[in-house]
Amino acid sequence: MRVRTGIIGLQHISPRPGTDGALALAMANVIISENLVEHAFITEHVLGYDEFALSVREFKPAQAAAICGINAPEIENLARRYAKHGPSAILFGYGMQRYANSGRTVRCIDALAAITGNIGMPGGGANYVQRHWKQFLADLSGREYAQAKRLFPWPALARQIMEAQDPPVRSIVVTRSNPLNQLPNINLARQAFKATDFVVVIDFFMTDTAAEADLVLPCTTFLEDEDIVISSWNNYANLYSGGY
Repeated sequence: MRVRTGIIGLQHISPRPGTDGALALAMANVIISENLVEHAFITEHVLGYDEFALSVREFKPAQAAAICGINAPEIENLARRYAKHGPSAILFGYGMQRYANSGRTVRCIDALAAITGNIGMPGGGANYVQRHWKQFLADLSGREYAQAKRLFPWPALARQIMEAQDPPVRSIVVTRSNPLNQLPNINLARQAFKATDFVVVIDFFMTDTAAEADLVLPCTTFLEDEDIVISSWNNYANLYSGGY
């Protein structure tokens, strides 16, 4: 598939759908084997580098080429350009997490930024989703009407729920999410949810979280509703009239 961004780029490399992780691992193999890593950044900020370097040692470009449908020299040249000519930015959207093992794929791509030091600098980073739409919907959140405001970091959500005081968390409403499948420590998350008095889930699937809820409220899909549709990659908001 050749998208408009690929047309204006200096080079367009198109791996088979779902093989981005294999491409990232092969690039890491080249970067590490040719000593193109940023040692100072790794020493200061990266945990588990030695284990990662060992794990990608056998994942050579020729192996990835057969998986991705692109030739090995292209993978090698891409890895060298990315590592040598920084700062280098990686941009990817929601689709990267919409297939099997996609969470691991994102971690493999993030690792490229970590081992080359392309984190925390202008023009660098592994940037997952550009949330331009927030500037349009910021005034529609209704946060000014909230009686109390508390923000819990997603990775620590379960622990924060269990430790919260003044007041403690007594009820949970979940929408557009599946925390009992996505949080780092699912067993702890399940304990946190069970420790509350009432859990409500709004979803159109019986997710792992919905199965543990006291009340499940079904909602409409985009085919059944009229709504404002936003994009992660541009500044436009569209009115969608549904598919009926």
